[in-house]
Amino acid sequence: MSILIIHQNRFKGIRPGAPYKNCIHPTMLPNFLDLIIWGNEHESTDALVEDPVQNFYIYQPGSSVPTSLNQAEGLQKHVGFFEISEKKNFRFVPIALRNQRPLYVKNIELDQLVDQKKPSMFRMEDEGRDKDKPIEKIIEDKIEEEFNKLMEENEANIATQKRLKNPPLVRIKVEYSGFDIIRIKQVELKFMGKVANEGYN
Repeated sequence: MSILIIHQNRFKGIRPGAPYKNCIHPTMLPNFLDLIIWGNEHESTDALVEDPVQNFYIYQPGSSVPTSLNQAEGLQKHVGFFEISEKKNFRFVPIALRNQRPLYVKNIELDQLVDQKKPSMFRMEDEGRDKDKPIEKIIEDKIEEEFNKLMEENEANIATQKRLKNPPLVRIKVEYSGFDIIRIKQVELKFMGKVANEGYN
């Protein structure tokens, strides 16, 4: 049985964020290989993928801990082992990691909350809210709302997945294109002791 372990960028198809160059295409590898263990990629997979052209299998273990604050790093991490027979038959048995620090990523679109023509006010369709609330307070309240939802989700995951109760990594990104630069450093202070990445949430 022929196994190759490679540590390079993997081609993910022609789509935004996946450049065609600066990566290894499966067709660059010899087709006598049976199994490719592909390192360097962050996302952890729990199954083998068969390449339809080269007819070998690819396993992508990913990183065992989050190394950056992006959506792929928030997915379940895995390790596992291969069972290989003398006739080159093999199978992969995944093992989900239960002690990884959870990562939650959330995006907030500011133009969905306020009118750019009147940036100090809520959108008029948001009934029952204070229309004259400052934009910084609008952002703070929305972050607090989304943060509380993520913490409820985290508590549920701890119970169902039997994870260790550690402060999670949380990234809440506020998209404010078209607005003036907004300084919300004071908002970050509210989450000290609640998240693992204080000052970077």
